[in-house]
Amino acid sequence: HVREMHMNFLDADGSAYSHHLLEQLWGGEEFIFQIDSRVRFVKGWDVLLMEEHSCCPSSKSILTGTCLYSKPQEDLGTAAEEPADNRPPVITAVGFSRGGVPIFSGQRLKEVPQQPKPTFFWNPSFSFSKAEALMKDVRYDPHMAHLDHGEDISMAVRFFTHGWDCFCPRRNVCFSSDSTPYRKTLWDEDHRSGYRLYAEPYESSGTEQEQELKSFQRLSSRRRVLQLLGAPDSDASQIDLGIHGVGESRSLESFLSGSGVDCKAGELHPHARCGGLPAHALAFGPPPKCDR
Repeated sequence: HVREMHMNFLDADGSAYSHHLLEQLWGGEEFIFQIDSRVRFVKGWDVLLMEEHSCCPSSKSILTGTCLYSKPQEDLGTAAEEPADNRPPVITAVGFSRGGVPIFSGQRLKEVPQQPKPTFFWNPSFSFSKAEALMKDVRYDPHMAHLDHGEDISMAVRFFTHGWDCFCPRRNVCFSSDSTPYRKTLWDEDHRSGYRLYAEPYESSGTEQEQELKSFQRLSSRRRVLQLLGAPDSDASQIDLGIHGVGESRSLESFLSGSGVDCKAGELHPHARCGGLPAHALAFGPPPKCDR
């Protein structure tokens, strides 16, 4: 069964809030696979994910990672093919946003691992776990409208402190493309219809009042993330995050020291740039690409 939620694109409040809305579509399924758009799957991807999940050495495990990129294909009904070089990428920290929030990317492992690799980080564009993780223990914070950076690290902290362990899978089960020649985008349609033919680029974000509201919501959301990470904005008062705060199974300090992310100092320790793995385990180089 397919369950959908429809809304006007002008009412969209960002990825984190959209994921909060999607929780309402849960129908009691045992597992949840949260994935990005523009993704193609290998044949038998569901069986592969279940096998990977069963290999994780934790009863509260989450498979997460980044997708290899692939060239867009016209035949959308054809399954993606696994490339000859199928070393999976792991999530690594690469820096901080202007607002002081960690930013992540991916690096390929030097070799295909024998077991799923543990990681402190989590990617909202690729997450497979028992539904209990997202539907019970770590529900999405509905007060994260227009958040630009921070959905990944805030959820990673909450998963960790609620006793959940993240792992990067051994195999690539899906591939992403940042090009969509087979469908028109919102911006294509706007220009084709003349909706923004003579408008300035900044006007695509709405009226001046709408832009001010989005900026305020983005700032408020970022401050919630920084407070969660133990680095509150000095210009903002702290609030009770309630069920959307850290858990009690493990401490925030354990996450920060283990992951190598120091938000107060705005620094990344070397192992944060390696996803918590030894540097020799990664094949450092350009962002992961795939020609399939």
